Amino acid sequence: MSKPDNWNELSDKEKNEIGLALFRTDRGQLMIGKALYHSAKSMMNQKYPEASDAEDMELIGESVFPTGYFIEVYMENFRKTGTAQ
Repeated sequence: MSKPDNWNELSDKEKNEIGLALFRTDRGQLMIGKALYHSAKSMMNQKYPEASDAEDMELIGESVFPTGYFIEVYMENFRKTGTAQ
């Protein structure tokens, strides 16, 4: 699914319905898990990390959106070590 060509002409309600439809798909769940992983990692790499926010993102990613979250965990491990463990 991608943004419709007429996105800017849609009402907020129509945009919300499209967003929720994507959210409910496996792809939407995957993307949210991946985004939570990268957001938490980015927060922890800041000069003054917001550790509690990052930890909450990790908790949500691991427990609610595990597929996308753990794909990113495994991919990072693979890039670093050559193995997904």
